[in-house]
Amino acid sequence: MRVIALMLRITPIVFILSFSSLITVTPAKANCLIFNENERLSNYCLLENIKGKLVDKNTANIVAHKLTQEGYLNGLQALKKSVNLYPDISYSNNINGGNPDKPLILGDLEFEGEPDLITKAGVVLGINLNGSARKTYGEGRYINAFATGALFISPSHNLSYTNARLGMCSKNKIIRNFYFDACAVEATQKKDITKSKDKSVTASLSKLSSISRLGFIEGKIGVSHLITNDYSQNQVFLSLDTIHHKNLYSFLYR
Repeated sequence: MRVIALMLRITPIVFILSFSSLITVTPAKANCLIFNENERLSNYCLLENIKGKLVDKNTANIVAHKLTQEGYLNGLQALKKSVNLYPDISYSNNINGGNPDKPLILGDLEFEGEPDLITKAGVVLGINLNGSARKTYGEGRYINAFATGALFISPSHNLSYTNARLGMCSKNKIIRNFYFDACAVEATQKKDITKSKDKSVTASLSKLSSISRLGFIEGKIGVSHLITNDYSQNQVFLSLDTIHHKNLYSFLYR
């Protein structure tokens, strides 16, 4: 298996392309299962591809499992919980939450920063803990809660920082291929010099569809309220997720 991912960022539009050469029983099924960034769209893609066809036992089991997670086929019989703990290694360009290593210029005035407050960069070792819980309460309807925490340590600078994120989403099928979702998320980051916190509440309406020459699409329109340390604002957004026919996934957000 070889998977290559390419990400292009165009402000204020984000466009993500993912390519894959993974081949399973049929390319169409592989497409739907590989690109699982959007669970709802992945399931829709899978169902559309097998509609009116005979499938093997393995495929039937995969479809049944995925649909149960979304509340179909009588849904989950009990609260589904999962916990994951894993290490990682990465590079941080601001381990301590410091200021850029350059003078602050305001008009004709130039200010030198405190040496102890200058940003520090380097390799960090991390340990991540992720937990989630899901409860279905109807066809295409479920509540998903999640919590993540991470501790990062810089051996070279003898520094550490933490990230935490807590959220809950309600996913709801309205009628046919129309859905209404609502989410509330809070995130906190603590570093040696700074501490940041942001909260967001989002509501959106989306529709699933397919275009023969393009692929399977979820178009979404929504509103969100964002609160950070420095400001709060309301935003309106549009997004378009597409699983293309030829091993390609795209995400457009504005």
